[in-house]
Amino acid sequence: MLLALPPNGQLTVFEPSDKEFKKLASYKVGASATYAYPIAIGNRIYVKDKDSVILWTVE
Repeated sequence: MLLALPPNGQLTVFEPSDKEFKKLASYKVGASATYAYPIAIGNRIYVKDKDSVILWTVE
C-alpha cells in the first residue's frame, strides 16, 4: 500500500500498479492544511497539519 496526502488533508491509500489506479480507502485526516508526508509506523499513522501532529491508529 502507498499513502498520498495532498495539502487539503485527504489521505488516500492505494495499491501500487503499473496498469491502473486502485484506491483502497480515503480519509479526511487534517483539520487544516497538511504540510508534511504522513509517517506510517506499524498500525499508526502520524499526520502534521498547520497546528498539530495527529496520531491515527489502524485496526
